[in-house]
Amino acid sequence: MEHKSVPNEESVKKSFMKSGLIDPRYYGIIVAVIVVIITLAILILYRRRQSAKRNVLIMGLCNSGKTLLFARLLLHQFRPTLTSIKENAEDCVFGNGVVKLVDIPGSERVRGKYFDLYKPLARAVIFVIDSSTILEEIRDIAELLFTILTDHTLASNQVKILIACNKQDEPNSKSANDVQVILEKELNLLKSTKGHQLDSISDSGSKQVPLCPADKDFEFSKSRFVVDFAESSLSEKSVEGHQEVEEWIESRVV
Repeated sequence: MEHKSVPNEESVKKSFMKSGLIDPRYYGIIVAVIVVIITLAILILYRRRQSAKRNVLIMGLCNSGKTLLFARLLLHQFRPTLTSIKENAEDCVFGNGVVKLVDIPGSERVRGKYFDLYKPLARAVIFVIDSSTILEEIRDIAELLFTILTDHTLASNQVKILIACNKQDEPNSKSANDVQVILEKELNLLKSTKGHQLDSISDSGSKQVPLCPADKDFEFSKSRFVVDFAESSLSEKSVEGHQEVEEWIESRVV
């Protein structure tokens, strides 16, 4: 929230005294009313700006299950999907609130364009991982997650992040705890190799912030973001495979 200067009571009083238009007996009441009105105006403006930030970005690599999760959250049923080449965006009701779910394409060729388009009004990011193939794709997964966790706009907006460990019904899938350990190790390696880019401009042109202090190992528990983990399984047989994600949106975002 931006800090606005509220008129000092003494300065307002002196202005009124100089004008000679107000009975001195009412100076205190008038000043109090003005201060209250200005304070309320600032609070209303702040709440409106916060409510405008209602995008929940669903991100991840191709075939991680992003679009399937988008469809499941929106329709509460299984829908076969194809690889997205453009964003899917729809308003969705969760509890007593409404958010705009935005499925960002996983293709490296186009995802930066849609990420930059929707992130200014983002309230949260759901990062979807195929937990059955994480070891094979760890480098690309960590690169994208690193981009998110060092994005200046997301950091300034105090965006909340959920890492959805998807495809838990697949053989050899990793649990949320295992995924966390794997990601922290890989992000620490990236921190060392990409350190020169932090606090500067990234290759995509987006301003970045440090992943964590240079002399510290990265841990999600000490991140500048609120980062949570959930497990999901979005196959046709798994009717409630998105429940943890839905509960997170209702508790953390709405």
